[in-house]
Parts: sequence; structure tokens; C-alpha cells
Amino acid sequence: SRGQAISIMSMVLFALSQYAVPVIRYSAGIVEWIKIEQQNLDRKTKKLLTLNGALHSRSDVDRLYINRDDGGRGLTNIEDTVEQEKLALRDYVDKKNDQLIAAVRQSGEHKRKMVTEATAAEYKKVKHRERNKGWKEKTLHGHYLRSLPPEADSVQTFRWLTKGNLNPSTEAILVAAQDQALNTKAHAKHILKSTRDGQCRLCGQHEETVSHLVAG
Repeated sequence: SRGQAISIMSMVLFALSQYAVPVIRYSAGIVEWIKIEQQNLDRKTKKLLTLNGALHSRSDVDRLYINRDDGGRGLTNIEDTVEQEKLALRDYVDKKNDQLIAAVRQSGEHKRKMVTEATAAEYKKVKHRERNKGWKEKTLHGHYLRSLPPEADSVQTFRWLTKGNLNPSTEAILVAAQDQALNTKAHAKHILKSTRDGQCRLCGQHEETVSHLVAG
């Protein structure tokens, strides 16, 4: 039924998470995935989504990797995945009571090039907080999030991202509108730096943001 429908974009991201990311996740901590390789994979994924209309070229990158329940797009970040798996493997070796594992533990190889002393779960929470903060603090991209009143129910506010049945291109343009990433004068002033005039071309009194135009 329509009430049980999952958005097309959710299905796309689910497919990436279930079939593409596990190939890397399985080898993390064993195969030496260098940073540039991880970043290239994230970059190529974003490029493919953009070329196919599922991601607006000027949408916020932090929001792309935030859970859909929290207003993000729910994409899995490769760098985060590799680090989480390495940390989980490190903790497993430290705690496992086994002779062969003990040999690995004694070598110290499982702790090589660790970025933090935190557990995998703690690292995931920290990255989530950092991305939420980064998204909210951005001048235009965070405008919508900052404009939500304290009493707003975030679950219901972003329900359209988790329970909707939107075409990926439709979802992309709606998210871009909330990110103030459409071609407004405010975007040209604050992001593109192509003009000093951010005033609305209609009323001439307020800054020309997406929210201002939608509100008439």
C-alpha cells in the first residue's frame, strides 16, 4: 500500500548500503585502504547521484551523510565505514581470549594508524554530531534547520524523507531548496561570492532566500 511505500531514493541508498559498501566494509582493517582511495569512492558516488538527478550539485555534503530520520539523505560515508570497522576490529582483538588472537594482540598490529582511542560506536556518534553541527552552522545550508522552532517534532518534520514515495530528482530539488542552494541572490552573495547585493529583486527589503520567496 502507499502507506507502506519506501521512497525510491531510500531504495537506491539501501542498495548502496547493502551491496556496495559491504565489499569495502568486509576488507577494512585487513586491506590497506588509503585515504585518497576512500575519498575517491565517496566522490564518484556523489558524482553518479548528481549525474542521475538524485543529488543537486550545490546541496550540503554533510547533510548527505546524516540519517534520514534526522533530515539527511542517509548515504553511507566510505571513510567513516573504514574507520569504524578498523576500530571494531581493534576492540575485538583486545578483548578476545584466544591464543592466535593473543599473538596478533602482542604484535600491536591491530592498533597501527588508529585515528582515535574511542570505540566504533563512540566514533560513529561523534561523526554524527560533527556533521549535524556542520550542517546547522552553515550560513545558507543550515538556514532551514536553524529556523525550526524548538517545539518542532523532528520525526514528523522529516517524515517525507523516510515514508514518502518521491522520485529521486524531486527529493533532490526539495532538499536543495531547504539548503538554500537554488539560484537566489542570497546564494550568489554568500556562497558564489559573485555579488554584494543579496536583496530580494521583488520587494527590495529582505534577503532573497528560498524561504523568503516561498513565503511570498
